[in-house]
Formats: sequence, C-alpha cells, structure tokens
Amino acid sequence: MTDPKYISTAAMANLLGVAPSTIATMVASGEIPLGTYIKAGRVFRFDPVKVEQALLTNTAGSGDDGQLHLDLDNDKHEENEE
Repeated sequence: MTDPKYISTAAMANLLGVAPSTIATMVASGEIPLGTYIKAGRVFRFDPVKVEQALLTNTAGSGDDGQLHLDLDNDKHEENEE
C-alpha cells in the first residue's frame, strides 16, 4: 500500500496548477528530482512537501524566477557615470 503522504500525478498537477503532462516533463527534465517521488511501473506518486522544497530550491538557486526585475534606483548609476 502507498504511504498516504504520496499523491498521484493528477493531484500533484492540481496542487501546482499545471497539466499532468507538465508534471511528466518536469520529472523527465529533473526539475522534480529523484527522491521526491516513487515510481511503480508507469505510475508515479509524489511527496508534495519534498516536491515543493525541491522546486523552491531550484528557483532560488537559478536566479531566474520568471519575473521582470526593474532597477528603480537610478542614483547608483548616475554616481558611477560621473
């Protein structure tokens, strides 16, 4: 029997707000790493706590969170230009 802390691909996709096929892509690319899920045949079960931790770690380490960052502090740049 599967540990109750593990959830299906569909449930993991629902938690992350993505399609189940996106979960499969994330597993294949390593974005959702080994150790955050178990696999039995073609069936995956995910530990949502470990997946969240892994995704947060990957996002924090990449420096690219998909957000546009604006530097509104022009004073620094003007001082350096003189």
